[in-house]
Amino acid sequence: MWFYGMYCLRLMGSWII
Repeated sequence: MWFYGMYCLRLMGSWII
């Protein structure tokens, strides 16, 4: 589930920014 982790990380980063 590496794609899921990458997607979640990107979403979190987008939310933070």
